[in-house]
Amino acid sequence: MAAAAPAAPLLAFGPPGWIAYAVVVTGSVIIGGVIVHEMSRSRTRTDSTTRTITDTARQPCRQWTVRIHAQGMIIGGTRGSTARGLPPIVKPSPVTVSQGLGLSTGVLGTLTKTQIKRLSPAKVKLDRFISTRPRHGGFLSKKSKYPGGKDDGTGDRLDVDSFGCSPNFIA
Repeated sequence: MAAAAPAAPLLAFGPPGWIAYAVVVTGSVIIGGVIVHEMSRSRTRTDSTTRTITDTARQPCRQWTVRIHAQGMIIGGTRGSTARGLPPIVKPSPVTVSQGLGLSTGVLGTLTKTQIKRLSPAKVKLDRFISTRPRHGGFLSKKSKYPGGKDDGTGDRLDVDSFGCSPNFIA
């Protein structure tokens, strides 16, 4: 549109001038649109990869979350089968030992009698793990694994996933 005023004298030449005026205005609108589009696509986004202690202290913390689920061939026929179980505990403060033990009992309560019998030893180990309040609150690797215990090839186990700004399973 910036070319409309300078191109206005073309209108005085009749129909050929009108065509020239339309070409100039249309061209300027198209070129302006292309420039705006390219500018919006080429915006650079930078993020500092270095963080100071004060930067991390100001960042909001992920809520404390604990999820326990049963997994293995006894659940669904493959080593990777996972039972839905109960919803995770999500709180604005660390999850307590008693809440963790209650969740593990609740998860076992969602299983069949055969599954309960097979996973009872894993429940004892899991409850011991929660009760000892692990040093890092049970933070486990991305691929959750039951802390301790041996895999007998079936993958039958109870897993605990624990997340938060500080350890879960507080007294």
